[in-house]
Amino acid sequence: RLAASGYLRVQSGSPWAARGREVPRGTLNYLEPAGTHRNPTWTNLDLMGTYRLPATGRATVTLEARVVNVFDNQTALSTDALQFLDFRSSTAAPFIQPYQQPNPFYGLGNGFAPPRRLYLGAGVSF
Repeated sequence: RLAASGYLRVQSGSPWAARGREVPRGTLNYLEPAGTHRNPTWTNLDLMGTYRLPATGRATVTLEARVVNVFDNQTALSTDALQFLDFRSSTAAPFIQPYQQPNPFYGLGNGFAPPRRLYLGAGVSF
């Protein structure tokens, strides 16, 4: 009647590189080689427990509890890679001019692992 399960995941951090504002109608404007930096490794543990209760006839009631992200690791999964906020160009070479406005959030996490959560559920089968 009682069942328990777990899910362990270890993910290497995703790569990122500094970028400038994209060239209009162009491609990503990398300021350093792609993959120069890496987000931290993320370890996640999820646990689940279920309990089945017999009811009348063939009916069964199932109670379930899930804990997601047991250790509550708030690991940064993505990073603000935009190093400069401005884009300056000219009609003569060199077409892209030096940047002047640094991004104050450059290098900081902007997407994080979801926090610890508890899900409770009940189901009836008949």
